[in-house]
Amino acid sequence: MEVGWDPVRRCLVSPVPREWTYPMWFRQILAAAADEYGVRLTLMPETIWRNVSTSERLEMSAIG
Repeated sequence: MEVGWDPVRRCLVSPVPREWTYPMWFRQILAAAADEYGVRLTLMPETIWRNVSTSERLEMSAIG
């Protein structure tokens, strides 16, 4: 699913979106975490957003 765990940074990583939008990748990340790790990810007020537009953040917040 092209989503993996970076043990050094202690975070999930995925490639920079190519054909997919950030919200499409966000769905992929949520599915990978559930399928491969058995966890349900949720957005929190402390979520740090980098290089993601406000409109994409709003769309992803509605997903997760």
